[in-house]
Amino acid sequence: IHKVPSEDIFGTFLSAIDREKMSKAISMDDAVQEVLKEQRPGMCKFSAMIRIGFGQSPIIIGEIGCPSDGAIVANISNEKRFNQGLVNHVLSNKGIPLRPGVPPMEVYLFGLLDEGQKSVMPTNFERHWGIYTFDGHRLDLGKRFKGLVNATNVPYLPLRWCVANSNCDLSSASNYAQLACSSVDCTRLLYGGSCNDIGEVGNVSYAFNNYYQQQNQTKGSFYFNGLGMINFLDPSIGDCRFLVGNTPQTWCSTYGSIPIWSTG
Repeated sequence: IHKVPSEDIFGTFLSAIDREKMSKAISMDDAVQEVLKEQRPGMCKFSAMIRIGFGQSPIIIGEIGCPSDGAIVANISNEKRFNQGLVNHVLSNKGIPLRPGVPPMEVYLFGLLDEGQKSVMPTNFERHWGIYTFDGHRLDLGKRFKGLVNATNVPYLPLRWCVANSNCDLSSASNYAQLACSSVDCTRLLYGGSCNDIGEVGNVSYAFNNYYQQQNQTKGSFYFNGLGMINFLDPSIGDCRFLVGNTPQTWCSTYGSIPIWSTG
């Protein structure tokens, strides 16, 4: 073993909190404490590195963040508090208990964009770690993140939405909504999500629209056996945003793989 600078990567994020704890209306301080408890194995690992002469190895925090949706305490307000607190702590140069005054060399947020197809087996908020919306608009994470820029010239589909047809018997609509949600992300409809309280018809409309947009608004993708219809007025309700998709043509905005904080 050569005694050269190396990297010890600690993955720190709120999925360390199990589903039961995350489902309760715990405070952000309690949530952070739960995260810190999960880092004890990492601290033990670092202590072992000190004993064998690698105590000065630079530390990189490879994954850290707070989800913005999908659970009671997973919202943009708490994501803003968490990330702002993170940056303030790193810039304070307090370091960690084993190395006071020595902050991590680099700190990386867990996700750039939400991942609509990611497994929700760990938790319902697993798809909502992004600091950008699906269409490249930055979330409001406080003054420390003002350097983040929005995507430009995003090629949206036409401004139209698929919603439940209120003139029809909707007694079987939930079955079609469940079918739609088997193909698209509906985690915002779940308990604690930003669309959890929009009512049964709203739930159906949200599911129908997500499917319609995913299918690039193709003819027939809004039908749902006559239970869906096209609406040209935005049906978004409060914080629950009904999305309009992007055109299927290739496009991208480059943000670069840049850490939120680095000594390099």
